[in-house]
Amino acid sequence: MSNKQKIFYEVWSRDTFANESFLCETFTTRDQAERYCGKKEKEVAGYQDEELRDTFWVVEITDREIEARNRRDEEIEAQKREDSFYDHTRLRSCAKELITQFGERLQGCNINELLNGRNKKSSVRILQHEVFSDNQVDCFEKLMFLFYYCGESTPYIIVLEVCFKERHRSGSGSISRELVCFETFAEMIEWFNSGNAIDYTCEIISEFVDRFYRD
Repeated sequence: MSNKQKIFYEVWSRDTFANESFLCETFTTRDQAERYCGKKEKEVAGYQDEELRDTFWVVEITDREIEARNRRDEEIEAQKREDSFYDHTRLRSCAKELITQFGERLQGCNINELLNGRNKKSSVRILQHEVFSDNQVDCFEKLMFLFYYCGESTPYIIVLEVCFKERHRSGSGSISRELVCFETFAEMIEWFNSGNAIDYTCEIISEFVDRFYRD
């Protein structure tokens, strides 16, 4: 069996706007790679401004280096899957607990009393409520709702925040975004009492997990 290494030529590109590099094509000769590289440079020159134009270059690489890179990538992906793991049933249970408890707090609120004396033209945080995951393998440790009054146009806004545990390839952190908004307090109460609240909240939390562990 021959131990001679095979040489390949990869064309890489850098998306200047996204600040990301990626592999375009792999060739067996440098001439093929350079011709492809020149073709791509001409293509982007036709529709991208020079300061944001994607760049292309050729990399010489051996078959063993490709195999080693693939193994590293597989190990990284496996670790990401482990880091981002959560039990879907447990997630739904936590979301239901959060929605139920927060809904009960809202129903016990007198919104006029809460807003009394506050500047109704600026954003005001009224309530927040959180629940914790007691499952050690879940990637998230806390789910939180924050209720804001944000003026007269769409005054009632619920923000969802998910806090993540520190893992092998990632530090702890959190992601938050506006979840739902309502024109009336009664509409907000109705939403928390609906079955849609749990499904939608779980969907957004899953998106947060994908985004947090993507890189």
